[in-house]
Amino acid sequence: MPEDRGGLTLMVKLGLGALVGLVFLCVVVGGVRHRLHRQIEAELDALRADGFAVTQEEVIAAYGRPPPGPNAAEYWKAAGGLWKQPATADRELVPLFGGPTIEPGAPMSDDVVEASAAFVRSNAAFRQQVDMALGVESCHLGLDLAQGWDLLVQDARVGQRAARMLRLEAVLAARDGRPEEALALLESGLSIGDHLRDEPLVSYTQVADFCDSLMVDGLEDAMHFEIPSDAWLRRLRDRLLSKGRPSPRTLAFENDFRIVREWFADPDPEMLDPPGYWMTAVPAIAGIPSPANDLLTDVGDLLLWAVGVQDADLLACVRLQREYLELLSKPEDLWWPEAQRLDADIQALSELRVVTKYMTYHYVHWVRMLLERQARLRCAAAALAVAEYRLHHGALPERLDALVPDFLDALPPDPFDADNPIRYRFDETGYTLYSIGENGVDDAGSTEPGVSPSRTLDIGFVVE
Repeated sequence: MPEDRGGLTLMVKLGLGALVGLVFLCVVVGGVRHRLHRQIEAELDALRADGFAVTQEEVIAAYGRPPPGPNAAEYWKAAGGLWKQPATADRELVPLFGGPTIEPGAPMSDDVVEASAAFVRSNAAFRQQVDMALGVESCHLGLDLAQGWDLLVQDARVGQRAARMLRLEAVLAARDGRPEEALALLESGLSIGDHLRDEPLVSYTQVADFCDSLMVDGLEDAMHFEIPSDAWLRRLRDRLLSKGRPSPRTLAFENDFRIVREWFADPDPEMLDPPGYWMTAVPAIAGIPSPANDLLTDVGDLLLWAVGVQDADLLACVRLQREYLELLSKPEDLWWPEAQRLDADIQALSELRVVTKYMTYHYVHWVRMLLERQARLRCAAAALAVAEYRLHHGALPERLDALVPDFLDALPPDPFDADNPIRYRFDETGYTLYSIGENGVDDAGSTEPGVSPSRTLDIGFVVE
């Protein structure tokens, strides 16, 4: 009996010790998680203080309702239902639909010209609504931001279609010897991006940049034909140089931020599966067959959530988001080196920063995309200045600085090389304005594939 009581006493002591240890562990873990929560709240309050929405309700309130007065969105919505695809037989002929591409200066067959002109004529009602939309400065699409990623993008799609149409019309006008009409169409197309870029979703900013790029492509094609008057060259040049960048609020990925903040308010350990935190921490689990695999993953994710691993991840994510916003508040010419530094920080994150890696990996991509757009706009504006110089002097300038101050107030800086202006080269066949692009190397305006097949070594504007 004494031995039994001694064993029981030992078991009780061990149990009490384990209980005290568990309570102590819970207190420590609770303190760590409480501290992390306070830090996250402080970061979110700092975002609020900088004017950014944190909750979905704040995003919707910041977007607001359309202001009184004319609203271009009404015409964009009306245009959406008027678009007419070309007949099946013509789809292979109209350059916008996978048939022949629009190559600068290349001849278009009579069949292609006729099919393209017929397509333009069939969309006269669509174009009328587009013209009316572009005649109204204020545009507020009234998006239902509560839909999140399921947000309808019909208005953005209409903008894309309008940009394609205007580019096609400009090409046809240039080939028919109507250069000023071509430039007028391209100038109208630049307003499409301005309307879409005012919306608080980065997807609309992407479409706006696409529209701007189409207009620059159309200008590059039109410049191979008859050069319009110097008054039109100056007008479009000034329009290109005045193109503003999206506001940091639009570029803040309001929807992305909302996902992170709502998860923080109502955490769900299964939100990130697959692969989940536990699978990331213990890759060997992947070799275990289901359902044991699923059970181990769910239990592991729950444990890591309980000890604050996911809270630490969210804190890292919000801090990087704030760094991204600070980057966007700086002058554009400082963006690329700052973006590269930020990307290096993201690449160096622990594998357990699942949310952070997922939500921030695209930051450098968006900065690069915006700078590529800016490079194209600046090269196009400088090309127009070169064309105006040639009209006045009968020859191309030997150096780009010969354009200042009569044709340019200052040389446009290279967005990827802030210490230098965009580059210029010419020969007997024509001239090229270019940026050195993301690789930071002057490749003499090469349009050969660079970092990826879809991106060239340099970003240029070629006139032959």
